[in-house]
Amino acid sequence: MAITINARQFTVTPDIRAHVESALAPVIEDQVLKVSSANVVLDYENKQFTASLVVNCKFHVFTAKTTDFDCFKAFDMAYDKVCAQLKTLRDKITSHKGEPLSEAEIKKAAQDLA
Repeated sequence: MAITINARQFTVTPDIRAHVESALAPVIEDQVLKVSSANVVLDYENKQFTASLVVNCKFHVFTAKTTDFDCFKAFDMAYDKVCAQLKTLRDKITSHKGEPLSEAEIKKAAQDLA
């Protein structure tokens, strides 16, 4: 489970690296989503930072790209977009489980008697 941080036109400072790794740590450790990797590309062009975030799950790839004058804000906005996408997937995974077979048999038997 790797976090890759790349920068274009500038160098990644330890503060930026620590901020990105601390933000992505809960996403990487989530057992429901089975995240395999996260790639962050920070670009500096025309006095603006562009943050591109790609999160790879087992059967899904989530991407977000934002632009701002502050590097931290650009990453945070992209992170919020990806978190919204991951929340939707997490809700689908957890809510689409069927009921146990024993409970289904009990309900069917109760309906047959009624």
